[in-house]
Amino acid sequence: MVRRWLRWLGPAAVVVALGAPGAAQSPVPAPAFFDRPITAPAPDPQSTGPGSHGWPGTVSPRPQWSPLEATSVPVAPPVLEAPPSAFSGYQVPHADAVPDAEGLRPLPGSLGDDFNREVAARRLFRVCTWNDYRITGFPQSLLWESPLGEKRAPRFQALGTNFNNYANSKTLDTSIGGTVGLVRVDTPGRDLAFQLDAFAVVMSRLSPNDLIAQDYRYGVPLTFQRGDWRGKISYEHTSSHLGDSYVVNTGRLPIRYAKDEIVLGLSRDFNSLRVYGQASYAFRQSLLGDPKRGRFDAGFQYVCPYPTGFSGAPYIAAHVTARGEVQYNPDGLVQVGWLWRNPYQRLANLRVFVEHSEGRSPFGQFVYDREKWTGVGIASDF
Repeated sequence: MVRRWLRWLGPAAVVVALGAPGAAQSPVPAPAFFDRPITAPAPDPQSTGPGSHGWPGTVSPRPQWSPLEATSVPVAPPVLEAPPSAFSGYQVPHADAVPDAEGLRPLPGSLGDDFNREVAARRLFRVCTWNDYRITGFPQSLLWESPLGEKRAPRFQALGTNFNNYANSKTLDTSIGGTVGLVRVDTPGRDLAFQLDAFAVVMSRLSPNDLIAQDYRYGVPLTFQRGDWRGKISYEHTSSHLGDSYVVNTGRLPIRYAKDEIVLGLSRDFNSLRVYGQASYAFRQSLLGDPKRGRFDAGFQYVCPYPTGFSGAPYIAAHVTARGEVQYNPDGLVQVGWLWRNPYQRLANLRVFVEHSEGRSPFGQFVYDREKWTGVGIASDF
């Protein structure tokens, strides 16, 4: 009997001893997850301009909830104004380490290889200052994009119209030009960016036989964007000239037309709708009679704000101009067309359209002549 009790009490005593308070035992550490305070994930930024999550070149981190860390972990935004990559989502790795789907380096000349080279090259043009301002040379986008309905804007365009010139009723208006982004400054902790650009454009009017007129324009705009607001302050020069063959064939003599202007512009985006206005003052001009020096522009455009893909998307634009040299009598036009566009990439847009215009001529040599015409055009806005 005693042996039977000892046989049962021995193991029980060992179990009690191991579980008693203060008994020597190896503590089992609690998982690190439970040692950390559980906090709710921070919300995504809601604004839409420079510095927001979706903006190319943003400096704002994207909070992401991690169940392993139980904290809000900032994830690197797109690198150097590159939009979210098809290869690695929002975390763009080093430029020489973007793998393909099988973990291999991309083939030379492939889309992945071109992406790597582009990111690596743009890193050479980025400087982060001691107070977190970021300076980027040759940025990948424009903060102020020229309105689609503005006749004087830099772009590539060919517009055939039924305007009656001196020879016949077939006229071609062309534009050859573009805008170059020089340097951008992103401000730390604010939805604000500044950018310095330069543009130039040659606007020509041709008949089937002659060059009728040409206007030359160039300028240096300082632009900004804060959320849905865009603006610019710009120096712009315009000079106008008659074609030599037009002078010979018609006997019409050229007039003096040259202006140096300071231009202020402001616009607001409402998703697909953009409303804008511009005001300028000619601090130097060479025109007959030294007329009033102001100019005012206003208009709107309804354009798909997202990449359209191969199918494209419709758009509509309207623009009104009032110039001092014609006593601020308004000139207007309306465009309706189809647009292919990738807003995250420079030089990635093309549109075809029908345009109707009424008012004074957009060319300086014919600024006192009234015109009314309808045309079909193709354009790419740079």
